[in-house]
Amino acid sequence: MNKKELLRQKLGIIEKCGGQREWNKKSGVNRHGDQYRHFMVKSAIYEILSDNGHEVRTEVEIPNEWIVDVIDADTARIYEVETNLSPASKKSKVRRYLQAQCMGPVIEDIIFFDPTELPTDIFELKKELKEELILN
Repeated sequence: MNKKELLRQKLGIIEKCGGQREWNKKSGVNRHGDQYRHFMVKSAIYEILSDNGHEVRTEVEIPNEWIVDVIDADTARIYEVETNLSPASKKSKVRRYLQAQCMGPVIEDIIFFDPTELPTDIFELKKELKEELILN
């Protein structure tokens, strides 16, 4: 079983645990009270990954009402967009997602982006993100 199949299986388990029930139905960027810059970065991540043929979802709810910004099923990576994330908060998020009852063993990596450290011009933003995202 490859990573994508394993992650899709785990997301099915998440559904049974009370998490996101829309994995197979939603496509596109979903909002969750995002600030504009947060939304733009998340949208750009989604667009770059999906344009490269990846199966991507945003705002995926996992048990305990935690919400993941972006999950790439092809690489089993989570992308989080967080402003001014403290080291303690980052450690807490990593622990939360990697130890999540239904999800942790599948996730390969969690990559954080601070929208305040990225360009506001959409073309520059996409250019910079393309260098940072894992596309294979």
